Amino acid sequence: MFNAALRPIALVVRLVRRTGGSRLGRPALFAMVGGIGTVLNLLIMGILLALGVHYVAASLVAAELTILSNFFMQEKLVFAEERHTARTLRHRFVASVGFNNIEALLRMPLLMLLVEVLAFNSLVAQAGALACAFVVRYLFHAKVVYRHRPADPQAPEPVAAAAAAAIVLADLRAPEEPAVGNASSPHPTGSGHPAVPRPVPLLERVVRTAKT
Repeated sequence: MFNAALRPIALVVRLVRRTGGSRLGRPALFAMVGGIGTVLNLLIMGILLALGVHYVAASLVAAELTILSNFFMQEKLVFAEERHTARTLRHRFVASVGFNNIEALLRMPLLMLLVEVLAFNSLVAQAGALACAFVVRYLFHAKVVYRHRPADPQAPEPVAAAAAAAIVLADLRAPEEPAVGNASSPHPTGSGHPAVPRPVPLLERVVRTAKT
């Protein structure tokens, strides 16, 4: 049911991404998703206020629902390419939802100040508090949630791996032949040709290549 409610929003944002997303850039798409989330947040909060819920509780419920919807839209539409090189979905979900929950709790005193002290309308105060936190949310998601995961230190270098594979193929093609004769003689075989030195074992050659 929740996904069905979000499907029209996802279709609209996907259409904008296909037609002008490349020109707008990722910050603009993030702002668009944030704007849709803000509308949902205020709509949910307005409905709860109309039902008699206190504005603080209504704000928290609206924040939790829009945090989930924003994460879904960011995954599919804003950071669709970055998620393939970022950490796992579980790490991204925990980081995004955890940060947004902390940010929502820190935003609550500002909301109460605007409503209780400065006598702002609660919906107007909520919209202003959300707008103030936009830049911080974007930077956190771009630099932390969807940053490239560190390379595996145990993974071999591509060049070393390729060189090692070439050595293996060469040894498979030309098997080693044991040397004949006394190694101390310049012509141990008596054929006028120097003796062939003992080949370096395959495993040792691979290790040396990988180290270089």
